Amino acid sequence: MAKLLKVQDLTISFQQNEVVKNVSFEVERGEILGLVGQSGAGKSMTGRAIIRLLPSSAHVSGRIIFKEHDLLTLKEKEMRKIRGKEITMIQQDPVASLNPAFKVRDQITDIMKLHLKLDNKEAVNRAKNLLNEVGIPNPEKVLLKYPHQLSGGLCQRVAIAIAFACNPSLVIADEPTTALDVITQGMVVNLMKKMQQQFNTSIIFITHNLALAANICSRIAVMNDGQLLETITSKNILTESSHPYTRILLSSLPTLRRGSENT
Repeated sequence: MAKLLKVQDLTISFQQNEVVKNVSFEVERGEILGLVGQSGAGKSMTGRAIIRLLPSSAHVSGRIIFKEHDLLTLKEKEMRKIRGKEITMIQQDPVASLNPAFKVRDQITDIMKLHLKLDNKEAVNRAKNLLNEVGIPNPEKVLLKYPHQLSGGLCQRVAIAIAFACNPSLVIADEPTTALDVITQGMVVNLMKKMQQQFNTSIIFITHNLALAANICSRIAVMNDGQLLETITSKNILTESSHPYTRILLSSLPTLRRGSENT
């Protein structure tokens, strides 16, 4: 597969305190890559650096090559053409990630009008189709609701629809199931896999849940203390992993180990 994204020696610091240290990895076209590690490992910071949503106080160095362009060297005007269209992000809190002051319709159609140059009728029709794709019943009614009128699961489905609205090349999913119950988590993961296959979109799936990453990702990049420790295939995670931290994560998942040993 062809490379879509190449992160080289990414370092992020705040007041000389490094929170991400010389992180390097690649994402292939159509691949789901997992960024896995405990809270504070630097996973979300890495994702936000790619889409350039870090606060102005952050100092970022290294290279982030996306389709042969170094995102860190682009002017903000150029980056705005990529952010929301070529690269999108799904936040971990589905309710807080949506603007409470605007109806679902406006939050989906505005981005399509901006990046795809659709008129209002075309954008609304595409929004209805997207809500259908993510399994939301009665999309016409949901489009007219505000986020607070929807459940967390429905809000996350809306957020996924927005993320895929402009056929992006890369979606950064930052702990997209953390705020959801176990049953809804499974539904969201299956939905993301379906959308990824339908649109052939690459996904960086950020999570602290190794079992969840192994279910959805083809490869897993393990992070801890701001460093990337190793990258391994999900299929052979039990036999390929060599770093002690990864082994600790695996040892905390007896169900995954028993299932693998019984196959």
